[in-house]
Amino acid sequence: MLSSGQISAAKSFASETPQLVIRLLDGSDLTLALTWQRSGLGSIAIFTLIFLFLLFPLEGSMWRKIVWLEVGFILGVTWSFIRLSIAVLAAYHFGAGAFTVAEFLTGPFTDFFWIVSVWALALSAMISAKVNR
Repeated sequence: MLSSGQISAAKSFASETPQLVIRLLDGSDLTLALTWQRSGLGSIAIFTLIFLFLLFPLEGSMWRKIVWLEVGFILGVTWSFIRLSIAVLAAYHFGAGAFTVAEFLTGPFTDFFWIVSVWALALSAMISAKVNR
């Protein structure tokens, strides 16, 4: 996706964690370690715990609960990708310092947005399925 925006990126396996090296407009390189936080695994783990403790005890089809959990996983990975893309675009245009600011500002917002939205939709679907019976 970065190459479609004409942003030069290369993978680096020189260290223990995979890294993404991005060539910025000013000619410098930004090296991003692809950690579990940037991959969205932390927010997906939080979503899973909330989902398991608050929605699985409700009455309803197990398949419906599993589908909503999978929808949450997919949206979590998607939001993490969008968040990282926004931070990389900010760094590409405004420098490496902008990456830190963009990642800090977009992280909690996007995580809160998708976790609460998917959880609320799933809760609503479970309650409406119970009422319709």
